[in-house]
Amino acid sequence: MLKYHVLTLGLMLTLIIRQNQAIPSTCLQVDLITPIALDGALFYQGTDQRLWRIDSTGESAPIHDPQLLWEYAVHPDQTKLAVISQDSDQGRAIDLFDVTGRWLDQVRWADEWTNFTGVLADGRLVVQHYPAETGQDRLFFIPIPPPEGVSPATETFQGFVDVWPISEMNARMAVPRMIVNATGTHVLYSANRYLILAEVATQTILWRGPSHRLFNDYFSFPVWSPDGEQWIASSQDGILLGDLTGERALIPMPDQLKAHYFAWSSDMTQIAFWARSALGPADLYTLQLDSGTLEARCLRGLPTPISWSADRAVFAFSASDALVLIDSDQGRYQTLRIPAALRLLAWLREE
Repeated sequence: MLKYHVLTLGLMLTLIIRQNQAIPSTCLQVDLITPIALDGALFYQGTDQRLWRIDSTGESAPIHDPQLLWEYAVHPDQTKLAVISQDSDQGRAIDLFDVTGRWLDQVRWADEWTNFTGVLADGRLVVQHYPAETGQDRLFFIPIPPPEGVSPATETFQGFVDVWPISEMNARMAVPRMIVNATGTHVLYSANRYLILAEVATQTILWRGPSHRLFNDYFSFPVWSPDGEQWIASSQDGILLGDLTGERALIPMPDQLKAHYFAWSSDMTQIAFWARSALGPADLYTLQLDSGTLEARCLRGLPTPISWSADRAVFAFSASDALVLIDSDQGRYQTLRIPAALRLLAWLREE
């Protein structure tokens, strides 16, 4: 007898998942006739560690020479990209670019125990500082451009790490991350494969996630929706969906599949992601949030970040020296040869 799980996320999502049933496939078909338009511009990190830009004609060119580090963030309205680079003489720097590839501004710091975590809707950058002593994590909210003589707003979160019995060694290995939503009101704290949801202004812990541990500290960081009202993360038991009150739904994944690299569509109707059962090639999936339909899309590869177009149901990812463009609604895909592609970072639109 088949068992069903009925899961709800607020009023917008009802999911009916068959336990231990394979995910249905809606295979994408290659389209060699009708081009998928490249509205705006795409940005990727090259194998040379530089920042590259792809224009609307498909032409690629490097636009930023310093070697990029892992962290980057896209403005919620997809008009700006912020990347972090390392300068051996001057420490780390966050550089901000618009859709044309124009350099907008830069923030520098020298502390090695600092991570760049995001760009807010109001344009502020969010930088996390986690010093050698545990339980003293700080969030810096930095206006761009920084007003002269004005210090960035700072929130110090004490005791978050102590919510779980984490030794200093494990805390360092887990790389605690504080991921702020687009409006800057709420933060998800990820450490030692656990999640905590808190309100930034009051530093009140709203929810703790002890029942579903993240499957991996490296790939399982939660991802906020563009409006900052919802989030998604990958646990050892399946996909977690939540809102500003905490976890609201668990989507079981068959065959111990683990999902990562979640990407919300700009209209928040779809989420694309990769899933795999072990290290190696992964399969591409999409989740329709209005109907609750979870589909395998019959594309396999090494998982890399996914970026959506700002105005329609088209998303992309890099694969070796190619850009894969996917029209989710029409069920088709195309590939575009690009040089030195390591991972896609953003698909920006005109302001």
